Amino acid sequence: MTRLRQGVGVPGPRPRPALLSGLAVPLALAAALAGCGRGSDAPDADVAVVPPVQFAAEIASVAAGADGRSIVARVDALPEDGATGPCEIEVSHSVELEDDRIYLGVTYLTHDPEQAGVFTGCPTAPREVTVDLGAPLDGRHVITQDPTGRWVPGAEGAYALCELPACDAATGATPLPATCDDSTLADAARSGDVPRHAGLGPSRCELPWAVIDIDVGAGACPATGEGPDPCAGENVRRTYWRTAGYTWRQVGSSAGSGCGEIATIVPEFPLHLCADLPPLP
Repeated sequence: MTRLRQGVGVPGPRPRPALLSGLAVPLALAAALAGCGRGSDAPDADVAVVPPVQFAAEIASVAAGADGRSIVARVDALPEDGATGPCEIEVSHSVELEDDRIYLGVTYLTHDPEQAGVFTGCPTAPREVTVDLGAPLDGRHVITQDPTGRWVPGAEGAYALCELPACDAATGATPLPATCDDSTLADAARSGDVPRHAGLGPSRCELPWAVIDIDVGAGACPATGEGPDPCAGENVRRTYWRTAGYTWRQVGSSAGSGCGEIATIVPEFPLHLCADLPPLP
């Protein structure tokens, strides 16, 4: 399946007039004089024709068409319809239906690539592009590349861009809440401010709280895959977490043994999760 990609075009080099030999000069002069009587419609051989270049337009909003078989994509700022000269563009679209998805792109052609996305001196206005699907919408999600994302049907025909934490762009569904039994705690710990090869110790979890020791020192030595990490166990941080929808949010950290100072930082943290934990290195 082909998806929309931003077109990139580079105009060819400006043609240079050929050098004329001494014998060719009279013939060229005669041809030039003959051309003087043909009117002003004759093309100028010294003017390069710049081929149009295609660019992706950023879609600002998506809505269902009134007929239930089309999509209306709005682009906020393009040269006004009917603009001429450097401001003239030709707007088009691409669409492909696949199961529960609609792949949609809006593009424009311009003969002045330097104007792309800037449109200096061009009056601009929102443009609405109506795309006939040839089939009912049937609740399909709309997938765009600019911006890269998934749009899901909403109220009164409007579509909303699917974003966390309310919507998982990979599936279009509301993310499941984080639990003690899945990988969300480890994923949150590894995506935080820790070295790449940091080690994660055993965790204790009781929703919505958790405590986990993170071996920060293990990331000081490069991973070789041969024998134990000589940096492991040298610098361990005890971290405390609370669920935040589909993921976990760190609420504190400590050194020493047990719960450290977490009771001062987060008084509601259940201390029985950490009271008997051993001292940290």
